Amino acid sequence: MKQKLREKMSMAQVIGYGSGCLGANLMNNTVSSFISFYYTEVAGLPIAVVGVILLACRLLDGVSDLVMGAIVERTYTKEGKARPWIKRMAIPFGISIFLMFLSPSFGMTGKIIWAVCTYIAGIAVVYTAIMVPYNTLSAVSTEDVDERTKLVTARNMFGFVGPLIIGAISMPIVNFLGAGQFAWSILTAIYGVLGTLCYLWVYFSVKEVDAEERYEKYLENKNKEQKTSDKKEKRNLLEDFKALFQNKYWLIVLFIQLVIFFNYGVKAGYQTYYTKYALGDTNFYSFLSSCGMIPNITICFMTPWLSKKFGKKKISVIGCFLAILGGIVMAVNPVNRTLILVSTLLNSAGMAPICNCAFAMLGDTAIYSEWKSGVRNEGLLFSAESFAEKVGGALGGAAVSFTLSLGGFVGNAAVQTASAMSVMTGLMVWFPVGVAVVCIIALVFYDLDGKYNMFYEEVMERRNQ
Repeated sequence: MKQKLREKMSMAQVIGYGSGCLGANLMNNTVSSFISFYYTEVAGLPIAVVGVILLACRLLDGVSDLVMGAIVERTYTKEGKARPWIKRMAIPFGISIFLMFLSPSFGMTGKIIWAVCTYIAGIAVVYTAIMVPYNTLSAVSTEDVDERTKLVTARNMFGFVGPLIIGAISMPIVNFLGAGQFAWSILTAIYGVLGTLCYLWVYFSVKEVDAEERYEKYLENKNKEQKTSDKKEKRNLLEDFKALFQNKYWLIVLFIQLVIFFNYGVKAGYQTYYTKYALGDTNFYSFLSSCGMIPNITICFMTPWLSKKFGKKKISVIGCFLAILGGIVMAVNPVNRTLILVSTLLNSAGMAPICNCAFAMLGDTAIYSEWKSGVRNEGLLFSAESFAEKVGGALGGAAVSFTLSLGGFVGNAAVQTASAMSVMTGLMVWFPVGVAVVCIIALVFYDLDGKYNMFYEEVMERRNQ
């Protein structure tokens, strides 16, 4: 078992796994970057209503991640517990992207109902049902920490390519096609097809190393007396959740990921409005977003080497200090495009290490969980990433909507109020600094890097007994 789990991943497997994050961002980044803008500027929904929709639906969505994690833990097939869900949800995933950016002429009440239903179905159901298994796949395809870092690096590489493409071409395409409903429908139809193909690529590329053994054990247990089996399953479910919240490292990583995705949600929300109303050029958002991806992609290539040499914690802390410097640079002149660009590059380079490492840290916490409690619960552990992504992003997007509303923001107004512009500027300059500081504080309590091998060896000994 030990040798099997420690085997090297092929380049085809690594690239295949990474492609799933490209697909994920074709939905998630498009939604986080443009859904608020689309709802207010195209569908015509009041911004306060948009804030309520984003917050309420995403908080509900966070609960669905834990439910899906439990479902994955209790999925037994010859293909494993994660891969079957990726195959089942690939096509619904593509359809959901299209429907969220469709606003039929049902009147204002009808539009709001449509927005709520398609948002919940797309994010809380479909996205959850494919992303929790996808995230889990990195743990059940290998337990070698270095091999997992390669998978996660590929995942993040493709994850950065997604926003790079979306940021570079979305607004130019929409503007070229007239910036109306037709434009958004064409754009999201393309993204939906590409997203489906990406997940099918994952399914055919990556295998679960212990799928058949796990399935055989399931069949053996199924042949036991039903009463005993029922009791065991109920006890296991309780043990899964108990082990989850006893895992101190998982709680730290969950918090860090909530902060990271809250930052993404706020950033995606305010940058579109800021470039339109403070700079008078929405195409500059595309340029800024694309440039911001360059440091992320560059550092992705370096992450496996840096992580192996210095540790995930150390490179993450150093990066956060660089992100703080980026905020200080922009504070000199928040409307100077050169300074905005330099600040964006510094912030992106600074946050790249922790964004890359946080997901790999989740995989490391799975071994600690099994060492501490004897429970294998990768599905629940990796539901944290999807949970953090959606709850953090929701809170961030809602925070932008509510703060702009309090500042007197009016959608499509020729000139915004001074208070609304102050809110946009404050978010643009100082919010990223606060995020970096919070991440540094959380990382102080994370010391798993130096202990992982010890936990791993003990877990392997127990499995082989």
